Amino acid sequence: MARTALTQAVALTGIALLAVGCSVPGGTVKTTSAAAPAPATVTVVAPASSSTTTTPAVATSSTSLPAPAADPSGPKVISIAPGGERVLTKADAFSSEYWDEGSYQPVGQPAQQAMAFDARCRSSRYPVEFRFGQSTGTLTFTVGQALSSRSSSERLEFALIVDGRQVESKMVAFKDVEHLSTPLAGVAAVQLVVTPNPCRDGATALITKAVIVG
Repeated sequence: MARTALTQAVALTGIALLAVGCSVPGGTVKTTSAAAPAPATVTVVAPASSSTTTTPAVATSSTSLPAPAADPSGPKVISIAPGGERVLTKADAFSSEYWDEGSYQPVGQPAQQAMAFDARCRSSRYPVEFRFGQSTGTLTFTVGQALSSRSSSERLEFALIVDGRQVESKMVAFKDVEHLSTPLAGVAAVQLVVTPNPCRDGATALITKAVIVG
């Protein structure tokens, strides 16, 4: 009994010492705590630096071509004062498609300045036309054939059209020289139409003179 009581007393004393910890000289109670996890390491990758090269703008002067000058040889309107006189050339024509002007030799005459047209079948589509405004006097054409005509047997018909109406017509053989004329009072447009009649090989028609006498 005494031994059992002693054993229990020792056990109780041990428990008490464990409870108070430091009550036993030199006794140390070690407290074990869980180590905090090491902070996570975040690796930040910096973006590659973009090297931007700025090229200074070079000032360029835009050189534009000048606008073409107006053609001084455009369509003309002819005005003649009473008593005046004027020789007409191709430059005075309102329309002269396929007509030429230069040095030509009429048959039986020396070379001279003339308006020329290579007359062929259906060439009546290309008359020479003059326009008039407030004009008086008389317009006269002197016509013939060129010595260089394609055919010497071709006959050319010269028809004078005034304001859309035929007022005169002449048949011109290789060696012929003819005249066609019309008053200009109240007239706005005069055309001279050339057609081979009958059409064979064609010929070169000439206007050796076109003159207005007031």
